[in-house]
Order: sequence, then structure tokens, then C-alpha cells
Amino acid sequence: MRFYEIREKSESFAQVYSTPEMKFMERCTACGRGGERVPPLSIKFDRRNIPDLSFYPPDILVTDRVKAMFEQQGIRGVEFLEVSYQGDPQLLQGKRIWHFNVVAKVKASPECNIMLLKNCEVCGRKEYSTWDGGLIASQEDAKRYDVFRIEEHWGYVFINERVKKLIIENDFVNAKFIEDKEVKDTLAWMRPKVDY
Repeated sequence: MRFYEIREKSESFAQVYSTPEMKFMERCTACGRGGERVPPLSIKFDRRNIPDLSFYPPDILVTDRVKAMFEQQGIRGVEFLEVSYQGDPQLLQGKRIWHFNVVAKVKASPECNIMLLKNCEVCGRKEYSTWDGGLIASQEDAKRYDVFRIEEHWGYVFINERVKKLIIENDFVNAKFIEDKEVKDTLAWMRPKVDY
């Protein structure tokens, strides 16, 4: 099976911003990790021209058009959560925005050579090394879902060929697709080097 990372196609569309009402997870006192956004996301847009898919890494927001199609098609691995929209209602132009919450997590393929670097004894968060080649999911795990994140590097959202086709055929605006074997670690410069 083929899988793709889904990314923002253009920054020319309205951008998403947090509002002061946004809640975040507390940082761990031991490892310092945390700070992830807690649903419901509290957001606003900076202008009109809101696309079907808005990227607010690591989160994705979608319009009700995307939600309706994905629910109709029974897309597996994602749930749609309400957002708290705090911006100018006229910017929405009648659209409703949803948090595209990816609930499916799969392991990376062994060929990625990802190693566990740290495991916090207090909060349980784990830190992993970068990968070799692309960021490829375990085929056995990934085939159960249409949308998923890779457990070791959860900031990336992957879709299968079926979802890619739905996005293209329905002209959902603002998505580009990177084949999994081409996905590079954008944060590699921050990760410790590992000698195998």
C-alpha cells in the first residue's frame, strides 16, 4: 500500500491562530516536554479565503464539506471535534470549522532505523532518533486505517491512496501529498545524532 504525508499546499490562504482561551497540557517537571494543545481548540483566522484544509501543526482543521465527505465514506483513524471559533464570524462565510483529530497511531517500519533515545519515568513521553530514508509506517499496522500518525514521530499526518483520491476528486483546497518514502525529518537538526 502507498501512504502520503498530507501538508499545506499554500500559505496564501487564511492562516490559523490561537486565541488566549486555548488550553495546553502542562509541561513535565522532569523532562520539560508537553505544551500540546488540548481540545477544543480555540482559534481564529487572519482573513477571508479559508480553505477546506487549514494546517496548524501538528493539528489540521477542516470545513464541514470535508467532514461530511469523510464521514459518508467511513474514513478510519480520524474523529471530528468542535472548535471554539473566537474570530470575526463574517470571515467564515457560512462555513463550519472542525478539528481533524487523528486518533490512529501506528509504529514506524523497522527499515526506518528509529531508536528510542529517552523515556521519561514521570510522564511517559518518549523521544526518538531521526529516521533513515523516508518515514514509513509498518504496513501491517497502517493498512487498518485511512488516516494515521506514526507513533515515534507523531507530528506528521499520513493518508492512504483512498483519502488522497477523495481530496483530489472533491477539489478540497490546500493539500499537497508527499509519498512516505520521501518524507524528510524537518526537525533533524534538533535531534541527537545516533551511531548505529
